[in-house]
Amino acid sequence: MRIVAIAAALAATTLACRTAPKNRAAREIQTVADADLGRLAPEQMGPIQASRAALDEARDAVARAQHRLRDSRHEEEWANADKAAAEGDRLHAAAELSSAKDAGDQRMMGLASEHAATAALRAQAADARIEYARKLFQARDAELKTAEARVRRAEWEIERAKLMALREAKVPAASKYDAAPIERRVAEAVKAEDGARARAKDLATTSRTAYDQWRSLTDRYEARARSIPTG
Repeated sequence: MRIVAIAAALAATTLACRTAPKNRAAREIQTVADADLGRLAPEQMGPIQASRAALDEARDAVARAQHRLRDSRHEEEWANADKAAAEGDRLHAAAELSSAKDAGDQRMMGLASEHAATAALRAQAADARIEYARKLFQARDAELKTAEARVRRAEWEIERAKLMALREAKVPAASKYDAAPIERRVAEAVKAEDGARARAKDLATTSRTAYDQWRSLTDRYEARARSIPTG
């Protein structure tokens, strides 16, 4: 019985340790109640309304980022189509070269070799486009994460604006709220947003570099394809 009692006590202690931080966290972030906010006059709501407008803008940015992320999937589809077309060119050039060798036609062999080299260049361009599509998706995903971080910051800034409005209006109920946890959440949200924005900027640069590489290879392929005699 003693062992059972000790085990039960340990289990209770473990449970308390697991739940206590959550309960403390829930208690420390006390946001302004609507009933207390209702004590403000309309003219005292200005900063709060401005913060709410900023939140609306942040949510709109999330919607735009989501749309851009979905659109980036099209680039992947087009890149795969380019890759398939390049493979078709390669197979066609290989068959052409084999036929020319069988016929012993030096002129056709030279032309087939040019076609094969051009097809290889097209394949490089297609691979570069696939890489660009991958980088573009990563950049757009980072844009979305930045927009979402901006929303979280705006949400906590609304809570800060509410408490500041109560204090500036000298509403007695303001004394029951602790500003420190809210300020801490704002600071954490700002830091998270800054980090997300820095990562998005880096990925955007990487995406542009991949785009330039793809376009350079594509220009080379197209120029070479135009230089091959058609006759």
